[in-house]
Amino acid sequence: MSEMTSEVTSDDVRAECPRFPDIYESLQGVPEAKKEEVRQRNQQRERVYRAVRHILKENFGFDDGVPPEPSHFPGSRMTDAQIARFTAVYGQIVADNWTDPSLGRPFPGTDDIEVDGGGNSPRIVVARRFIDAVVEAVQDYTAHADLFKKVFGFLRETGTDHQNSRASA
Repeated sequence: MSEMTSEVTSDDVRAECPRFPDIYESLQGVPEAKKEEVRQRNQQRERVYRAVRHILKENFGFDDGVPPEPSHFPGSRMTDAQIARFTAVYGQIVADNWTDPSLGRPFPGTDDIEVDGGGNSPRIVVARRFIDAVVEAVQDYTAHADLFKKVFGFLRETGTDHQNSRASA
């Protein structure tokens, strides 16, 4: 399979598709009555984001400039191909309903790991089964990388078209 050689940075993507709501939802414009609900979703997503980011970096050497904070995704150093890879792996984890990397464990077992929770947050327990799910998602992405990149491009363009049509309305 040919590798996508886009030199487009995430600043360009951010200009075209500024939000990744499955990674982080901004509180800007959210009614006060809904803010706590959004904060809770963001907290849950942050745990998944940090666990996936850690596994990709430590187990696969994917040091793609993925920002430590989900609120900063995609940051300014990631290319389209890198954003597509991270969102494909993260998206598969979310789609398969892996919402808690610890699987409810307060302490790590013998095959589990702990990752930085960020800021003042405690460390995050990441269960072996969650790690295995990320490994499987990476394998799936690797086997179908061109497809994932094309879908990402399509979704980005569709989002751009939607934003442009709303702006001109």
